[in-house]
Amino acid sequence: MTTTQRPQPKFKEAEVLDPRDEYLALVAEKERRDSFRKWELYTPYPKQAEWLNWSVPVKTIFGGNRVGKTLTAAYEMTCHLTGMYPAWWTGRRFYKAIKARCVAVNYKQLREVMQVELLGDLRTALGSGMIPKDLIVDKSMTQGVSDVVDKVWVRHVPTGGISVLEFMVNEQGYEAFMGPSRDVTWIDEECDHAVFTECRLRAMTVKGIMLVTFTPLKGLTSLAKFLLYEKDGTVVRRIVIGWDDVPHLSEEDKRQMSVGLLPHEVKARRTGLPSMATGLIYPFEAKDILVKPFEIEWHNPGIIGLDVAYTSPTAGALLR
Repeated sequence: MTTTQRPQPKFKEAEVLDPRDEYLALVAEKERRDSFRKWELYTPYPKQAEWLNWSVPVKTIFGGNRVGKTLTAAYEMTCHLTGMYPAWWTGRRFYKAIKARCVAVNYKQLREVMQVELLGDLRTALGSGMIPKDLIVDKSMTQGVSDVVDKVWVRHVPTGGISVLEFMVNEQGYEAFMGPSRDVTWIDEECDHAVFTECRLRAMTVKGIMLVTFTPLKGLTSLAKFLLYEKDGTVVRRIVIGWDDVPHLSEEDKRQMSVGLLPHEVKARRTGLPSMATGLIYPFEAKDILVKPFEIEWHNPGIIGLDVAYTSPTAGALLR
């Protein structure tokens, strides 16, 4: 009797990964997981830590580009929303769920900067921003604007309550900011002075606080002057963080960021300080063309009027 032999199953040999590929895969997975631990992993530089530990009604970061001013403010906003504060924290604390507001210049900046820093990518990685994913309870979207959050509800850990954060833009006008008070308001980049005033009034009614972060590219505006020169440190405090204050920027980074910028722009973006008043005419600073005072000859009296220009002729008149 002949027995039929069954075919033996063929087992595929285990694929052996190249050690280098395995290492890169592990690094990529670690980076992915760490992207959802942004608040936990945040470590401030000395100037950022100093600012975070202030407890005043209005505090401002005058910052150059890429110095971490937005990241720092996002961290503080998250602390207040969640009620979770690091052991080193000596700044303002809220012991209840809060009502907060973020203010951007326009919807594009809101969607690409503030919203990303706080929430991450809405479509592919919600929770990869500063607010921990497991504490985001819900969100609502702005009507008529693509991929822009209107409000987000966040778990306040110590009490179990729900903090509410709303997103607004300067383009809405100061009238839109009238009404209910807010415990914490964060303004990223310079807004209209009227919008700032409305936000400040809403904070004052509940003894709330304001966080202001911007690079003063508009020059010495009325808002910049108030935040920079107000002498009452119990009301307003400010810190200046430039490129030289953060170790993650190399000299090559600084050189490349300076290429193509006008002198006053380089100064504002590098140091975080305004370098001009409104109405700049020439693309260089006044200090570069100033001369020492001298007396005009007694025999050459007169009144000189000038209408200066950079891209068109300069007109002048002499009255004797």
